[in-house]
Amino acid sequence: MNTRNLLIFLVLILNFSCSTDKTEKKTDLNKLNINGKVKSYLKTISRNSDLQNDSLKSEPKEVFRESIKLNKEGNIIEKNSYTKSGNLYKTWISKYDENNNEIGIIEIKYPNDILKTWIKRYDKLGNQIESLIYDNKDSLLSHSKSIYNQFNKVTELIILKSRKEKTKS
Repeated sequence: MNTRNLLIFLVLILNFSCSTDKTEKKTDLNKLNINGKVKSYLKTISRNSDLQNDSLKSEPKEVFRESIKLNKEGNIIEKNSYTKSGNLYKTWISKYDENNNEIGIIEIKYPNDILKTWIKRYDKLGNQIESLIYDNKDSLLSHSKSIYNQFNKVTELIILKSRKEKTKS
């Protein structure tokens, strides 16, 4: 191979590597670092207290469990949080679009009190461009927008929060 052909070959490889910058979207299963076709799993979480006993080991402050159910694409569709006595405390239910983008979440406190609702919007490239959070009375709690550049990187993040107006007595 002569120098000219080698140079052309290197330019083509460099051009191809720069043009394929698109990264594969990670599923929740990938983010959790779990391999295989998992449908659900149970996780025990222990948070330690700031106080320590004589043996210098921290005491568990609280222990609770979470169960997570995944769809066939590997995304979380339901997350349940349990108290340390084993009773269901909260549930989060997620909805996805045809591109596996999480477009909505409902947070429910047991037995059926809806606490919050999230609505997410995406651009054609799968970038989250807007997020809205509502309380149980459909009042807007938070509104954020993201703006992306030509390299698919966030260049601007605008976060707006609504405030509840105080009534005069």
